[in-house]
Amino acid sequence: YSIEKFSPELKGRLQFIHIDYLPAEEEKQWLLWRRLSYNPERRPSEEEIALIDNLVEAAWQIRKLYYGIVEKENGEIEYLEKGSLISIPLSTASLEKIIEHIAYFEEDIERIGDLIKRFYNYLEEDEDVIENIEAILEPRGLLKSDKSFFKFTELTIEKDEKDKYLIYRYNWRNKNKEIKIK
Repeated sequence: YSIEKFSPELKGRLQFIHIDYLPAEEEKQWLLWRRLSYNPERRPSEEEIALIDNLVEAAWQIRKLYYGIVEKENGEIEYLEKGSLISIPLSTASLEKIIEHIAYFEEDIERIGDLIKRFYNYLEEDEDVIENIEAILEPRGLLKSDKSFFKFTELTIEKDEKDKYLIYRYNWRNKNKEIKIK
């Protein structure tokens, strides 16, 4: 037997780097730090901190389904093929986008379900997969939705006194807006 040293080039080709998600507690700390960096003038509310906890816990449950880890009722763990239950996990980047939005629009916690669907589009999955994901999100209050958010409550169109502009007045998110178009 002879042992030869591998050249650095060969070692580089034989190395495998495994990149995975942060552990849940570190991911919570990371998202809280990101929340503080997005809007440092406003301290995170207790509701935002609880939201981060719930999002990370739900993300980890969804990731387990993605990796094919299923816990049976008797406590046994069954391992299925990766991606066979869910094709896309809920990533840290998606969670960051949700937290960034909440940092600037705290009132949108009331429609967190819409934000999750915006940044994690699981609605393209099969019906049973959607049910599994929503079964994870629902107990944590992460499916809250405000359908009135997307509707204009009032829209009027007028011409100004010189007929130069069309004026669109509307009420959206309880704020009166006005647009003038030539």
